[in-house]
Amino acid sequence: GMTYKKYVRNQRFELSKQNLRFTKFPLKEVANKAGYASTQSFCKFFKEMSGTTPSAFRKEQAFVSRVESKRCLVWM
Repeated sequence: GMTYKKYVRNQRFELSKQNLRFTKFPLKEVANKAGYASTQSFCKFFKEMSGTTPSAFRKEQAFVSRVESKRCLVWM
């Protein structure tokens, strides 16, 4: 099974991804909503979990969304 600590980290990570993907919250607010007092510790946590920075993740997700929405228009 999964330890409680690992479960909480995974939940914080999933919440962070959702906030980065679907909101325009500043990084400090994304960090606070995930339970981190400092942006620096949040960025370290996010990079450990994903292999990329929160800012790079957000930019990549924005690009993927634009590509997917263009694809949908082509098929309609």
